Amino acid sequence: MKRREFISLMGGAAAWPYCAEAQIAQRSWRIGHVFPAAPTDVGHLADAFEQRLLEYLPAHKFVVARRFPDPQSVGEAVLKLVPEIDVLVTWTTMGGGSSC
Repeated sequence: MKRREFISLMGGAAAWPYCAEAQIAQRSWRIGHVFPAAPTDVGHLADAFEQRLLEYLPAHKFVVARRFPDPQSVGEAVLKLVPEIDVLVTWTTMGGGSSC
């Protein structure tokens, strides 16, 4: 291997982690909320959660999808939401024979 090729290879290898880090930093997380109640009853909880997220992540780093299904259809709402998001936050317990 010639000296120039070796130097180019080493320079590229040294720069690779910085390129990879820049690409990861561009990512915007998709976060899903599922609240088993009416938005008028629990909308303030969703607002408070998103405000706390803003303390840790810049606004351009995440997108939030809210769902307010009936308590009986939480499983269906989760199944529809999961393909669209990276992180799921549920504000309920799954129980009583529901399957998801």
